[in-house]
Amino acid sequence: MAAFTLTNETTASGYAGAAWSVSPAARHYSYRLYLRPEDETDWTLIYEDFAGTGSGSYDAYQFGVGIDQDMALVEVTQNLDGSFIEGVYTTETFTPGDQGLDYWLIHPSDQTKTMRLGIVKGDSFETEVEHEVVNLLGRGRKINLGETWGVSGQLELHLTPNMGLGSARDQRLAIDRAIGSGEEVYLRTPFGDLWKVWIGGASYSRLAGTGSTEVMSASLDFAEVA
Repeated sequence: MAAFTLTNETTASGYAGAAWSVSPAARHYSYRLYLRPEDETDWTLIYEDFAGTGSGSYDAYQFGVGIDQDMALVEVTQNLDGSFIEGVYTTETFTPGDQGLDYWLIHPSDQTKTMRLGIVKGDSFETEVEHEVVNLLGRGRKINLGETWGVSGQLELHLTPNMGLGSARDQRLAIDRAIGSGEEVYLRTPFGDLWKVWIGGASYSRLAGTGSTEVMSASLDFAEVA
């Protein structure tokens, strides 16, 4: 059905690039891209292209590491009664990223704002659940639960020019730009997590005596958002 290719650049760029070039069918409506862990059966829609030109591309980021991923391209056509039909799923499989070391801040639409973080020395977080504690006279304690807000935490980083990420200053400025933009990004950890987060702030400590090599430590605060 389709000339569908998948470029696995998850270690270099953080994304898996999908591209297709096909001849649209009669009553063509769209092309859809689906993603799922290889050991699961349910697909998740990650992108839909309505251009109708027969060619397109998308840089996928909606995956954690540690599990092979299936990505599928399918053409959608529209019947005379207005209903939609999906065609054959054309599938490719890829293994995402460095499964041992890398932490990423993934921007969903602008790769120039995506960054691989330096050496992560500490990774602490907690899961926040909205709750109210009510002490009932003579009847003990009651907990009223609300929404699960998600995780919030802190990363402890070691910024050094020996990581292929530019100087420690370059890395610090990139983190500051992410904070200053107020944009939400995705934190990908080497443990299979992919959290949509807001970077709330960062603090830095330079190591004296490193001169032009400028080694520093950084504490990066984050909170998961809906």
